[in-house]
Amino acid sequence: MGTKQKLSPIVSQAVPPWPIHQAVIVGCLGILTTLAVTLWAATTFPREELSHRDFLAIETILECVASVGVVCLFLVFAWKLPLREFWDSIHWRWKSSIIVVCSVIGILSSVLMHYALAKSLAVGPVSSTARLIVAIGLGTIILQPLLEEIYFRGILFESLSFKMGSIWSISIVTVLFVLMHAQHHWIILPIAILLGVTRVATRSTACCFALHAAYNLGMVVWELRSAMVG
Repeated sequence: MGTKQKLSPIVSQAVPPWPIHQAVIVGCLGILTTLAVTLWAATTFPREELSHRDFLAIETILECVASVGVVCLFLVFAWKLPLREFWDSIHWRWKSSIIVVCSVIGILSSVLMHYALAKSLAVGPVSSTARLIVAIGLGTIILQPLLEEIYFRGILFESLSFKMGSIWSISIVTVLFVLMHAQHHWIILPIAILLGVTRVATRSTACCFALHAAYNLGMVVWELRSAMVG
């Protein structure tokens, strides 16, 4: 007489936690791959044909794609982690209503940040608007937030929280996230804190990705609007 209980989409099956050494290896592989791609792009692409913004957008895509390839090879051949268990291991919990709320928060945060920094935001020349929009949409709005959330609020947070609890873990992750974005100075700190709070409150890496992607989208829209008007 048993009845089947339908699980909420935000609930996932428990899987073994990430060992800290595995999280460190993945992070190091990502950093080394990014540095290698940056060096290759700087010596390969004809900079005189691309604006600074175009170059950064294309470089971001190449870095993300290369990092995914290297890390996937490591997971498949070194750790042999199945894809389904990987998403469970980083708590990629998806619930539509919460995702929508996080996306709205991300957009609103970008609006607040824009007005807070309106006088200090510098926008470089745009050589090809159509190409730039496609490159930014793929790199800055989708791939970069996805990879950063999978690692920082997913892999790294899970490996640390198993040892020291959520608060200390997300604090360390937030500091490392800010340090890895040192080129943005203090501007990255508010969104880093907000992402940390979101991770602890929702227990979902997918929610962090939604917020991060929406925030980047808002910032990109303001930047492109300023470039076109200017």
